[in-house]
Amino acid sequence: MAHLQDIQLIEYCNGQLSTAARSEVDAHLAECELCAEKLRQTRLTWEVLGGWEAGAGKVDLASRVLERVEAEQADTSDAGPFRVQDWVWPVAKLAACVGLAAVIGHAAGLAVRSAPQVMTVDAADPQQAANELYLDIITDNDPTGLVSVILPPETTDTPDFPDATEASEEEV
Repeated sequence: MAHLQDIQLIEYCNGQLSTAARSEVDAHLAECELCAEKLRQTRLTWEVLGGWEAGAGKVDLASRVLERVEAEQADTSDAGPFRVQDWVWPVAKLAACVGLAAVIGHAAGLAVRSAPQVMTVDAADPQQAANELYLDIITDNDPTGLVSVILPPETTDTPDFPDATEASEEEV
């Protein structure tokens, strides 16, 4: 027979084995020193456990838990449906995120911003200035007619002043 299991030893100590099973265990215990020692330790354990008195503990845990729950309910009943503690932390996190996003956006804008371009055209030539400012894509043919508002109209008329060469020919 194999070594006895702990449950068999417990049932042997309590007298719960049948007569056939009890005789098999007795025969094995007579031959096996290891199982006989385990039986001695099991009996000793049961004797010690049997000597303990099952009484109430020194700490009444149930009443302490109930007192704590009642105290928490009393604290929250005065605060109303919305307590400051419930919304302060989420609002603070949201404000920190918005501030961080603003700082990152500002830093990114500074990093990407290019230097202002200097116009290379003569300020007296409005058409060339319009071309450099990319206003030449908006023409008078455009339904908005923005160029006529922004730029002075182009004139092909000659000035009223007589040319210096024409005056010298008339005098001669």
